[in-house]
Amino acid sequence: MSGVARLIAFLMPLVLVGCGGGTREPVQLESEQHNRAHVAPGTNLAEKDFAATLKSSGAEYVVVSVFAADCGPCLTEALQLVDRRDKWHGERIEVLGLGMGKTMEEVRRFFKQTGDRANYPLYFAPWFAEQQLVEVTPTIFVFSADGKQLFRADGTESEDLPALVETWFKETRRKKMAKRSPQ
Repeated sequence: MSGVARLIAFLMPLVLVGCGGGTREPVQLESEQHNRAHVAPGTNLAEKDFAATLKSSGAEYVVVSVFAADCGPCLTEALQLVDRRDKWHGERIEVLGLGMGKTMEEVRRFFKQTGDRANYPLYFAPWFAEQQLVEVTPTIFVFSADGKQLFRADGTESEDLPALVETWFKETRRKKMAKRSPQ
């Protein structure tokens, strides 16, 4: 990554906070070395904008990971999602991270803990965890692009939540194919 791109990636979160809050699209910079999007983390995602964010992803399914900045298993899940997002992208599956905490700075700190590897948007959205009654992190959801919740699991169910999601995707596809096939 060039020095200018690093400087922009460093300054953009500060600029977003300085603009007075509100919902903004995350800023993504194309990395020449990794061909991977680096996301300016910590952008506020208002409840009223959640459905539009799902729809604008262009995906059929959106995996939503709810995390806390000081959660070790959340960091492990985030790194698993980084690898799987690259695989899922061609399958019309997108990933969003929603931080539940007190400040946007916690989301930025979480991004730094990933070694800046997160290749999906990390939003500050504490309202989501409250609305969905999230008691354990990490918790992972799958939504359709039109906002329908299709799947939910939390860290008490598996140490590899993305693997549970992959199993759900495979089963869902198998059922769709069975419906299409004449008996």
